[in-house]
Formats: sequence, C-alpha cells, structure tokens
Amino acid sequence: MMQKNYFLCLLIGVFIFGARKVQAQASEKIHTIEYFFNVDPGFGNGLQISVSPASQNVAGLLFTPDIAGLPRGLHTLYVRGNDSLYRWSHSTPKMFFKETVVTSLAANVTNAEYFFDTDPGFGNGIVAAVTAGGTVTFPISGNIAALTTGLHLLYVRVKDALGNWSETTPSVFYREAIVNNIIANVVAAEYFFDTDPGFGNATAVTVVAGQMVTFGIAGNIAALSNGLHYLYVRTLAADGKWSITTSQLFYKEPPVSSTIPNVVGAEYFFDTDPGFGNGTPYVFPVQGTIVNQMISVSTTGLTKGFHRFYMRAKDANGNWSLINAPVFYYETIVPTPGLNSLTSLEWFWNTDPGFGNGNQVSLPAGNNGAVTGFAFNVSGITTFSNTRQNLFIRTTDGNWSHTTVRMVDFTGVVLPVTLLEFSAKGLTNSVITNWTTSQETNTDKFEVEHSADGIHFLTFGTLAAAGNSSVDRHYQLEHFKPVTGVNFYRLKQFDRDGKFTYSAVVKIIFNGGKSGPLAFPNPVQEKLTVMVPNALFSGKKSVLTIFDSKGAVIFTGGVTTVTNQIDFSRYAAGNYFIMLKDESGKTVWQEKIMKVK
Repeated sequence: MMQKNYFLCLLIGVFIFGARKVQAQASEKIHTIEYFFNVDPGFGNGLQISVSPASQNVAGLLFTPDIAGLPRGLHTLYVRGNDSLYRWSHSTPKMFFKETVVTSLAANVTNAEYFFDTDPGFGNGIVAAVTAGGTVTFPISGNIAALTTGLHLLYVRVKDALGNWSETTPSVFYREAIVNNIIANVVAAEYFFDTDPGFGNATAVTVVAGQMVTFGIAGNIAALSNGLHYLYVRTLAADGKWSITTSQLFYKEPPVSSTIPNVVGAEYFFDTDPGFGNGTPYVFPVQGTIVNQMISVSTTGLTKGFHRFYMRAKDANGNWSLINAPVFYYETIVPTPGLNSLTSLEWFWNTDPGFGNGNQVSLPAGNNGAVTGFAFNVSGITTFSNTRQNLFIRTTDGNWSHTTVRMVDFTGVVLPVTLLEFSAKGLTNSVITNWTTSQETNTDKFEVEHSADGIHFLTFGTLAAAGNSSVDRHYQLEHFKPVTGVNFYRLKQFDRDGKFTYSAVVKIIFNGGKSGPLAFPNPVQEKLTVMVPNALFSGKKSVLTIFDSKGAVIFTGGVTTVTNQIDFSRYAAGNYFIMLKDESGKTVWQEKIMKVK
C-alpha cells in the first residue's frame, strides 16, 4: 500500500551571509547586521545580529533567520550591515519558499492477493496471508503447474484497513518444463595404456551397476618403458553405449638405488642447541643406514617442568640428520625411608582406575626403597594442549605407596602435527599441492616450498593452520609458476614457538597441460631433457633435430627412448629450435629453446 506524504520542498534554516559581502567604507568596521522579511521596517528596526568582534568584512557570517511566523509560500529575506559611523549598507535580498511538512498516517495493510497473466478483478485473486501493518512481507507459493511453458506475468496487490487497494505490481518470469531423462546404469569399465585396442578389448574393471560408479585401477605398469604415458578409462552402460574415453598423462619413473652411508654416531642436548658436534655424544653399538636403539640419558641439572629433548645422528660422510625434538615433563620422585626394594610404579591422568590398573613401569632392581634419577615416558599428552591436567604416580614393593599428584600445565605448549599425506598434481597452468593432518596442537602455519633442482627451495605460499584439532584437516595451495619439466615441492610446518619441521620432498613432471613431447629445463645450461610419449615413437623411426638461430643443424639423431638427454654445454648462448619428425618425415612437434651461460 502506498503511503502519501508531503515534504518540505525548500526549507531555509541557515543563511550563509557570505553569499553577499557587506563591506565597510574606508577603515570603519561593521558591528551590527539586521534582517527582515518582505517589507522594510526601516533602518534599525529589523532583527538584530551582533558582529563580535567588529570587522571590515563579515563574509562567511552564519545566522539562523526565524521563519516561524511566516505563512507558506514565497518570501524575500533582506540583510544589511551598519558600521561604527552608523552608515548602512545596501539591503541584500534572497528569495526562498517556505513549505510545511504534512504527515499523513496511512492505514495498515490487512490483505494481499496475486494472480497470473489475467486480472480476475479486485478481491478475486489468490489470497496471500499477511500480518496487518504499514509494511508487510509475505511469501507467494504460486501453483504454476497449470501454466504453459514460456513467459508469464505474476501480479501482486494489497488492501488497507480502509478498503483501498494498492497499485497492481507485475513481475515477468519464465516457466520451464522439467524433462526427466532416464540414464542407463553403468555395467562395465575398462582401461588401457597409450594405444586404444578397441572398445571391449582393454583391461576390464569390476563395477557395481549404477548411474555413478567408483572403481579402483590396479594397472600393471611393469611392462611400460620409463617415461611419459597415457592412462585411458571408459565405461559401458546397460544400453550398450560407451562413454567418452578419458585420458590421464603420467610419468613412470625408474627406481633409483642410492647408496646411503652408515650412521656412525649421534648427539643429544636439552632445550638449547649448542651447535653441531657440541652436544652429548652417543655412539651406536651397531652401525647401519637405519639404526633403532634405546638409549639412557642423564637429566641431572634440569629444573622441574617442561623441556625439549633434541637428538640428531651423523653418517660416515659427516652429514648430520634433521633434529627430533619431543616435549617431556621433568618431575622428581621423593624417596620414603624404610621401604623394601621397589618393583614398579604406575601412573595415570586425572582419574584413578584403581590400584594395579594404571600404566605400569618397572623400576631398577636393588633400589632399597629409593629411586632417584629415574625417567619414564607418559602418553596421551597430544590431547592436552592449552589445558592443565593432573598426573598421578605411585610405587609398590608389594604394598602401595601414597599416590602423588602433580598438576601439569600444558598452557602454550607446542605439540607435534601428525601429517597423513603431502602430494602435488599438475594442472593446465599450475600445480596443486594437497596435504592432510590428523592431529594438530598449537600449530601456527604451513608454508609450501618449490624447487627446480631439488636443492634450492623458495616459499610460494602460506596457509594458517587449524591450531588445535584432533580430526582430519585438509589443506591446498596452488603454485602458479612451476617450471616446465621436473618440479620439487616440500611442506614446512611451523609451531607457535617458531620451531618447524619439513615433510618429505615430492617430485612431479609439469608439462603445462600439453599432451605431446616435453623439453626441459628451458632456458637450459648443460643438459636438455626431451621426453616423448611412448605412442609417438614405439616401433617407429622418429628423428630429433636441433637448429641454431641461423637455421644451421647442430644436432640430429633418432629417438631411442622416452627420455632423451642432449648435452648443451658445448653450445653458445642464444636461441635454438628443436624439431621432431615421424618416419614419414612429417613434423609432429617443435619447440623454441634458450641456451644461457
């Protein structure tokens, strides 16, 4: 319902005297201003405005004329000034219109109706329920089943308590027919590598019939040569129709055996790193590439509370490993005189499970009822971040000691992240990195680093971590500047205390979304790698040719493997062109290569 109101068209509330300048003669100053409406009452008989301090120029003086007694309509406001010699300026006029504000109370809306296309007359539309008020909102559940497919008009109007109808408001809409297209179930699937054997002749995959199917492919790639290949997948529907054959490029990497030197020693320290080689040394009794040894360390000198235990190993080449730094809590046990030799202790968090039902720890034999300098591990702290927990301990020599309770403050303690996986996948113009954590405690952030040589890494993205979580968390960062060819990625996880750890390095081949051959690195310094999909040369005589910027051939040779390496170190810096021709002499691929010093 439209409510009609009349508003002030022009209300003169403040007159800016600067619109007209009142200038005193010679050096005299203006000390008084007066104004009046419509009829001049004579000099000095207008409404007075004092000018303090007096000034030769009162431009910008603000005052509020009193228009309360004026009737509605056009009026003229006059203003003039008087100086210290009682000389009056010209009277400056300004026309204005005084309007009155009229408030019209509209009746409440009490009814609403709507209809489609043709007006059935006021009161004959489809009724819509409303709550009476000046403004109403109501839903329209219009039944459009009887309408034909195409454009239609929806009309809406409301009625107030006085029986007045509002204007009828139209809205255009399009009714679309719903088409049910029954899709046949998928009943079979198959896959193959590189060359299509024909529909129904590939390796079959078992599926459970349905419109949407999910199946695993355990493809045997042992027979494939090392290099780039295509995996093709397609499904068969119950009506005998095959789906589009979907392809996925992948790279088969030969296993590389690298001799790892034996671990010959290790060192450990608490809390602060004294520098490589300056920790407490430890020599493993049995050397090997992997060592698993329980060691006993002295905690003498540590204060009660949280500490970090750091340990790192050194191999036969003098290289140090990454540091392992678990958090532990150091507590002292006070001996009680008169006890027999203690046999064990038990511990538990927060709730007493009953004597003998705690976590059991054997004590050193022959202790004569007193155990000092004994350390043992407690579990379960990964769920205690930023909380305070009670640790209970008691010993036995056949009879149980008193149960000792210690409040352990985990507030602000950084505990490790459990990383389930870290992976990278090439897209058309970028690489997507994904990782999943199953446990996070006091985690600050993640950085993902990229390298083109596997040695020098640079950070390309940062994500905030969940902080504290005991459920699987999934993260993703996209790298928009991968190099053509081999790319290396690793994840760097930061705790809130600034400490960090790295994931394993992931290597992928990026081809920029191309399905053909690949040449990298570009620019090249020494070795240029050319990868050719197996399907392009298997059983054929393909020829690879490289030209310099003047068109002279500097290299030519047959393609013998999927991965071909060419020594570019002997060529001068500049632009080169690489071309691949099939056995018929047809050019199937070409690329521009830049050689740098």
